[in-house]
This record gives sequence, structure tokens and C-alpha cells, in this order.
Amino acid sequence: MIIQIEIERRCLQLTDSLSALASLASSRHDTRQRFLKEMAGNITAYAPLPPLQVDSNTVGIMIRQVSEQIVYRPLEELRYFYFVYSRGAFLLPGYPRLFYMATNKQNLSPSKSAIGAIGEGVAAILSQRLYQGTVRLARPYHTYPDLVSTDRKRTLLTEAKATVDSVERIKAVTQEELFHMAEHVSACTSLDVRPVIGLLIGTALLDETSYHAVITEVRK
Repeated sequence: MIIQIEIERRCLQLTDSLSALASLASSRHDTRQRFLKEMAGNITAYAPLPPLQVDSNTVGIMIRQVSEQIVYRPLEELRYFYFVYSRGAFLLPGYPRLFYMATNKQNLSPSKSAIGAIGEGVAAILSQRLYQGTVRLARPYHTYPDLVSTDRKRTLLTEAKATVDSVERIKAVTQEELFHMAEHVSACTSLDVRPVIGLLIGTALLDETSYHAVITEVRK
């Protein structure tokens, strides 16, 4: 199965002022609001990139390599127990297909672990495909960010987010997470001998073969 990933990317350039505000954002709510306000003049609009076609087996392999979620076959779980069900076709093991009208779709609750695992796998693939020659250095466990890698010239900090909701929703989720990434890039820039780039990658899982990824680069 081939998965089509539509991609949009934007860039936030951190000034000295924004870096200082980001460093204080976790402890002072008013500072966070000031950071988000001043950030607006230093971030570009989303621009489309060429779409990416990836075999689902590749996504599955990457999920097993980088995801911290404990979930068995997340692609299949989301496909059969959410996407198929939401279209009105529910599959019971050992029984033929049963079709009926699904009139109460808003009560469907997909596996959050499966969604998170797929988002992490897609983020790892995009960080490799779009930033050539990257090598994974670490996969932090239950801490920030989700992945640390390098292209031997720069250090890349990748944080993944995912949802089965709309593209607008994943953009809102990444926007809420942006100050946190800016805080880490600001701190790590003074600790690393290489330039540090933050990659905030959000993926909207629209159906089993169609994803939409939004990437925010954070640079100092």
C-alpha cells in the first residue's frame, strides 16, 4: 500500500530577543504570550513542498525503529478499527463484511498510541528525506524531543505530533507546541558545537493512504 504525504513547511528565525523570551516561557505565562506575539514577525507562511509517496511497509519499519509507543501494528489498527469503521464497514474476525449506516461518527475514539506511533514514524522519514544524509544520534525516551539526528554539519531536534482530525487542527497543535521547541533550540544552541535546528513535524492522518504533514523549522 502506497501512502501519499502532502507537505507544507515554514521557518521561524529566532532573534536574541525571542530566544530570551523562549527561555522564560515555561515559567512565566505572560512571557509566553509576549513570545507568541513577537514571533509573528519572524515566521514565514507555510509553503507547499513536492508530495512524498512512501510504501506502508517503510512507514511500519520506521515506526518500529523510532516510536516509543507500545502498540501492535498501528497502521493496521488505525485502518481497520477507525477508518473502515468510520465509513460504515465494520470487520469482525472470522465473519464476512457487515455494512450498515454509521450515524454517530463523533463518538469514534481511535487509538491515541497508534496515532502517536504513526506520527513519529512519518516525522523520522521526513527528517531523513528532506534533510539528506542525516544520521540518528538518539531516541530520547519520555522526554523532549522525539529524535536527535545530525547531517554532520547541523544538529536536528525533531518533535512529532499527529491527529486524525483536519489539517487545520494539526496546524493549531504545532502552533501550540512552537514555543516549547523554540525554548529547546535556544538552550541547545549554546551547548552544541554545531548549529541547531528544531523540526516540529505534525501529521494529519486523513485516511489510510493520505497524510498531510506540516513542518516548522526553528533556527537560531
